[in-house]
Amino acid sequence: MTAFALSGLLAGVSSIGFGLFVLVTTENKRLGRSWFLFTLSVAVYGFGCAWIGSSRDMVQSLWAWRTMYGLGVIWIPVLFFHFVCTFLEARRFRAILIQYVIGFCFFCTIGTPLFFDRVHWVFESFYFARGGSLFLVYFIWWMALVAYCHIELARARRNVSAEKRNQINYFLLATAIGFVGGSMSYLPSFGFNVYPEGNFTVCLYPLIMSIAIVRHQLMDVNLIIRKTVIYSTVTAALTAVYVLITIGIGRGLSGWVASPTAFSAAAAACVMALLFHPLRMKVQRFVDRHFFRETLDQAILREATSGFVHEIKRPLTNISLPAELSMMDLQDLTAGRRSSKEVVPKVLQRLQYILDQTSDAGDKIEAIRGFSESNVSYSDKVHLPEIIRKSLSAEQSLLDRHHIHLKLDIADDLPFIRGHEKQLEIVFSNLIKNAAEALGTMEGGADRSIWIIACKSAGGVELRIKDSGPGIRPENQSHLFEPYFTTKGAHGTGMGLFLCSQIVRAHGGTIDVQSVVGEGAMFRITFTRAI
Repeated sequence: MTAFALSGLLAGVSSIGFGLFVLVTTENKRLGRSWFLFTLSVAVYGFGCAWIGSSRDMVQSLWAWRTMYGLGVIWIPVLFFHFVCTFLEARRFRAILIQYVIGFCFFCTIGTPLFFDRVHWVFESFYFARGGSLFLVYFIWWMALVAYCHIELARARRNVSAEKRNQINYFLLATAIGFVGGSMSYLPSFGFNVYPEGNFTVCLYPLIMSIAIVRHQLMDVNLIIRKTVIYSTVTAALTAVYVLITIGIGRGLSGWVASPTAFSAAAAACVMALLFHPLRMKVQRFVDRHFFRETLDQAILREATSGFVHEIKRPLTNISLPAELSMMDLQDLTAGRRSSKEVVPKVLQRLQYILDQTSDAGDKIEAIRGFSESNVSYSDKVHLPEIIRKSLSAEQSLLDRHHIHLKLDIADDLPFIRGHEKQLEIVFSNLIKNAAEALGTMEGGADRSIWIIACKSAGGVELRIKDSGPGIRPENQSHLFEPYFTTKGAHGTGMGLFLCSQIVRAHGGTIDVQSVVGEGAMFRITFTRAI
């Protein structure tokens, strides 16, 4: 067997094995199917290499090359693109369909000299296909689509949690190694007689992805693996106990009872029933302690805690001052320094304000709690103009304090979207507050304006919040949605925009920023779940 054939066999076995494992174990069946089809195309490539590397017949080799490309290689970038879109929850049906159509067009040329015109003997070991006149066009499309997929994964790292970022890091590493090494197999097709030793790297990506699954719960299979380990271990242990007890009692009762086997089997079954629960609990604790820790990762815990504190700190802070003023007024009333007619209306007004802020804090706690649940569904119909008005009302005192001119351009015919009203209010309030605080740092004579524009977009709604502030430096723009990144120094937590990006993504939307230093910043949000 040649090295090329061996590398193909390893790639085929590892790819199909890992693809089946994810398909069977993942709870996200749509993602599992997409990944399995991609690994299946890689496996076809691998087994095709094994066939080609073992063949010594020219006609058979050309047939093997055409079969491998037609059923596997052509579809690798297409299925990879489909998987990346599914993994990133990007709704790109039209773009995916276009890539399938392009792949089918190339598939139709496989059997013609346009794609492969001949095979030639290389490295004194096997036949390698030479590309026809269309092969260069195909190669450019193949490489461009693969590169685009990796760029999309890299971009997504900016707007996700630390755990999701680690998943993407592993994924980028695994697929990049596989694609770079596997791409060396194209060189001989263009006349460069470089042995495709990089083909051995193709089998590395399942290994790296396996590490990602175990360490970072990629594709939601961590719980499945954990249960499999626990119950497999318990089953094996109980089977061993059953066999030992049956054999031991059977030998001990031999010659004493008529059917020692039946008696010993019944006794063993009773012992197994008594041992099952305590043995399962012991194994589960051992597995959880050493392999699958049930406690939260500290980075995730810090992010969740900081986001929670960030959102409830403001309403609780707003409660403090009116409570203190009310206490002072009541002290003046009891001391006889002021009359009840003067004090009571003010105290009642402040108490109502405190109740409103307390209710707001409770609503935000519920919103964040709902956002943290893995099975949360956004089935409510929400109207963005109403949420924008509530967010503006919550930030009105800040807008008044900095003498900000507010300019609204909200379309009358905006559709409803599927979402969570309080979570979206957190997003809009944060963006309005950030804009107002940025304008507050400017000198008194400067223009202080905020524009809020909401209009229909393709299949949904687009919202833009723009200010005339100092803008955001280019080196900071790529980090704005990362946890703990702040430009406010000790006054900022770095969690506001991170939480905004997480909420927007959970609603199936996107958020980005455009800014020019000295001219202001604009945050753009798009939602596609229109009703």
